[in-house]
Amino acid sequence: MYDGLSAFVATLEREGELVRIQREVDPHLEIAEIADRTMKAGGPALLFERPKGSRFPLLINAYGSRRRMSLALGVKDLEEHARAIAELVHTKAPGSARELAEMAKKLPALSHAVPRKASRAPCQEVVLEGDAVDLDALPVMTTWPKDGGPFFTLPNVITRDPDTGARNIGMYRMQRIDRRTTAMHWQIHKTGARHFRRAKELGKRLEVAVAFGGDPALTYAATAPLPDGIDEWMFAGFLRGRSVEHVRCKTVDLEVPACADFVLEGYVDPSEPLFDEGPFGDHTGYYTPVEGFPRFHVTCVTHRKNAVYPSTLVGPPPMEDAWLGKATERLFLPLLRMMFPEVVDMNLPIEGAFHNLAIISIKKQYPHHATRIAHGLWGAGQMSFTKVICVVDDDVNVQDTGEVAWRLLANLDPKRDISMVDGPVDQLDHGASQALWGGKMAIDGTKKWPEEGYKRDWPDVCVQSEVVKARVDAMWSELGIPLGRQASGAQTPRVEADLSRRAAAPVEHADGNREMFDRIAPNYDRLNRVMSLGIDRRWRARTLEMIRPTLESRSRPRVLDLCAGTLDFAALIEEAFPQAHIIACDASEKMLALGRPKVRNVECVVGDALELPFEDGSFDAVVCGFGVRNLADLRRGMREVRRVLAPGGVFATLELFRPRGAVSRLVHGAGLRYALPVLGATIAKDREAYEYLAESMEGFVTREAYERLLEEEGFGPVDAVDLTLGMLAIVRGGAGAREEAAQ
Repeated sequence: MYDGLSAFVATLEREGELVRIQREVDPHLEIAEIADRTMKAGGPALLFERPKGSRFPLLINAYGSRRRMSLALGVKDLEEHARAIAELVHTKAPGSARELAEMAKKLPALSHAVPRKASRAPCQEVVLEGDAVDLDALPVMTTWPKDGGPFFTLPNVITRDPDTGARNIGMYRMQRIDRRTTAMHWQIHKTGARHFRRAKELGKRLEVAVAFGGDPALTYAATAPLPDGIDEWMFAGFLRGRSVEHVRCKTVDLEVPACADFVLEGYVDPSEPLFDEGPFGDHTGYYTPVEGFPRFHVTCVTHRKNAVYPSTLVGPPPMEDAWLGKATERLFLPLLRMMFPEVVDMNLPIEGAFHNLAIISIKKQYPHHATRIAHGLWGAGQMSFTKVICVVDDDVNVQDTGEVAWRLLANLDPKRDISMVDGPVDQLDHGASQALWGGKMAIDGTKKWPEEGYKRDWPDVCVQSEVVKARVDAMWSELGIPLGRQASGAQTPRVEADLSRRAAAPVEHADGNREMFDRIAPNYDRLNRVMSLGIDRRWRARTLEMIRPTLESRSRPRVLDLCAGTLDFAALIEEAFPQAHIIACDASEKMLALGRPKVRNVECVVGDALELPFEDGSFDAVVCGFGVRNLADLRRGMREVRRVLAPGGVFATLELFRPRGAVSRLVHGAGLRYALPVLGATIAKDREAYEYLAESMEGFVTREAYERLLEEEGFGPVDAVDLTLGMLAIVRGGAGAREEAAQ
């Protein structure tokens, strides 16, 4: 995982997820406004290299997308951790030697959860005590005009229970008061506040340490709604696959993560008057008012020499914290299912600030089941603060709020299906008539049963037959009806033919590419046969011959058909190697669906070639026919292929490269550039898509440049064969041992 924020910054930059801001920008409101615009546009992480008044760079929006949140937790997607948690919570006592062996495989992952003492402490490379402590040296942001001052917004606040010594790490905003003092916003329901109250009863100071940065998993763990007694560092160690290493503080009897970028050490004195903290523009989108909170006195500041200061902006959603909340939604769903096995899925909408609205789907099993679930959730930890709980049937996609609104409102009888109760609300909730206590609402949007007093026949949802849908799919391109985003008036995502310009808008290109192939799918095979004069099958057969030795050397070879389209390659491989385990992966679900009748046992997976949903070393061979030319990021795509290819495996590419010889340029100019768009307009009624396919050859790399790229990414040896007057080529690269490829 990450040894400090600089390592995470390097990953974000390598993955095209970060922009460096080199001009001076003021942490007083200016950075917040820039970040707000970026967050709401779905933009990248931002590293402000010259925040005004500080020598430390400021990182913001590092968690601001599902992909960056996944990168922060060291996985390709959050669901990987959710599946791992589900496996752990459903582990049963072994009943056989085989089950015992399977359980033993999980033990190394669990061993990482135990924190351990560090042998070195990067977080203490610089130590400042006494008069050298100066919080003004940090680029602490003021985010909204009416804020009471600058606030630390991503602190990992570490305390110990005064009685038991149990450690707690929580995230509580801290208003900077002066060079050596902050306010500590311990909300009344939080564990840190409980430690403070107990210290006050005992008449003793409460020692506090605050860590910033380090491995991003630490910051996420501080926000996670873990049950009392579950150590946040153990949870972070499980997520990062490596124990959290800690070091003893310089001036207080607490441990802090050795990999942290900054650490503030000090104490809170319960005998002191509270500080009037606030106002603060909070994650609800409203200012929270001035209220009394304890003062935190800083006795020591330690930090890395190359420290990066982490910050975030909260306010009217969506903001960066949305994805911290969404990570919790996905990771804690398996735990929720432990208490309520009937729960299918959960959505905590970003606009609901995560405690205002929960949408739950269940497999209904008895009358009034939905109401029981709502009341059960109100008794489950942080879910107790949820103001509105909507429960729907298991066939409703709770992640689609449009579908939820339709099904919920159609099923609803307000008098029968809405119930109100009183209960605790979040301290930041301003809607209740009094602090900490207010009304709650449960809405039962499930299908009603006779036992619930429904005496009529409940209607079925209108669904077209699959046979009719398939017939219409087949004729759609002949109808000339513009639908999708064009019909809605929204701008259609643009596919960029020039590879060098795709980096400016990779997501838009990928979306446009997927939409384009969905659109032309019904006529794709017919046009391929016309354009290639029927010899495209011969090209694929020649490619298969180049990987045949590798496949024949395995009893059951594992093959990935990448950018599989309508499965022509997969069908050819299956015909030649019926014993092979073949997976066809493509971003276009419609292309795969149209190709399924060609194969028998091929597994079809809808996936992104830049983030393949497969484990390292999963395949003995990867083939890609006419696909790499369409990738938004060619180098990144090749790295993914190299990752999933097993040592000794082979990667073969069949592609139309940029014309380089006189003959191929002539054929391209006379044939593809003019004939292809005409054929596309005539057969597929889509001239634009086939203009792109022609232009993408000129915007792509030459065969020689592609070979060099493969060699740079660890494929070797690399060889190639030109086909049909050099119009296209097969390029083959091997995969040696990973240690060799890394050299």
